Amino acid sequence: MPTAPRGRNDFKVAVIYALPLEAENVQSVFNKCWEDEDKQYGKAVGDQNSYTTGVIGKYNVVLVHMPSMGSNSAALSAAGLRSSFPEIKLALVVGVCGVVPVHIKIVLGDVLISTAVTQYDFGRQYPDGFKRKKSIEDSLGRASLEIRAFVNMLQTRQNRQRLTRKLAQLVYSDGFQQEILKAKYPGVTQDRLYEASYAHQHRLDEDCDRCSNQLEVCSKTCDELGCEDERLVLRKRHSIHEIHTTGPEPDYSPSIHLGRFGSANTVMKSGVDRDRIAADDEVIAFEMEGAGNKDWQGYAAAMAAACLKVVLKEWIIADQLSSSGEYFCCRISQVT
Repeated sequence: MPTAPRGRNDFKVAVIYALPLEAENVQSVFNKCWEDEDKQYGKAVGDQNSYTTGVIGKYNVVLVHMPSMGSNSAALSAAGLRSSFPEIKLALVVGVCGVVPVHIKIVLGDVLISTAVTQYDFGRQYPDGFKRKKSIEDSLGRASLEIRAFVNMLQTRQNRQRLTRKLAQLVYSDGFQQEILKAKYPGVTQDRLYEASYAHQHRLDEDCDRCSNQLEVCSKTCDELGCEDERLVLRKRHSIHEIHTTGPEPDYSPSIHLGRFGSANTVMKSGVDRDRIAADDEVIAFEMEGAGNKDWQGYAAAMAAACLKVVLKEWIIADQLSSSGEYFCCRISQVT
């Protein structure tokens, strides 16, 4: 375990989150919190962020508390982080996201690690419709060579299998289960995927302001709405799991997937638009959470935090005087 940092320049790794639930789970995988030992490292003049510092594995880590969700808030938080902690080499965005369920092998609670990020709401509005800018130079750019090499390393079958084994060992260890109370897998029967065009609105004879607007998605659960089971999409991983399950449901280890993320100041609540953008940009997930079962958020955030700890064991910081921070997304999937 690393020794206590002498100052802010000794921190090399940062973690950024959007929701308090995500931060709570990240702090749960801290091996040590320096604030608990009355160590505070302050911040630069003009920095509006709040920070929690601690240890994850072999690294001193600073947790960045954002004031709200969205790319504007994230950009301001990143600028404050850079001014207060100039020696950060790796910044990870950790939390809940919305996955693209056309990739049938991905189910709720799996871990997704981004290989690149594309901004799908950046472009020009013409009389005949919105035209996106798709070139890399017009969007969010590319990660550094070091980050891209690291991601490529993680994508090999052997390395991905090693990460998956280590993730399962951590997730189902007694210490993790006791520390993170919401880490228990909700169950296959709670992971229901409907056809992309299916409207989640009241099927029962009930007056609902949202359902009266055909563009809205009702916030009630599928059981309360009366969503029809015949419109469910069967996924192979679930069917195999059910065949081999006898008695109480066993531990269900999350799988790790790598691919491109879509980013925007938008919560994706349209299955049709989700699948269209995913096909155009070859993305496997959307950076902001999707419309889905809120009962999964605790488990999803816990798996994201667990994956963060596993991934940091693979990261090696080179000996050098200084370098600019880079962003590497590690988010948990939440199928809509």
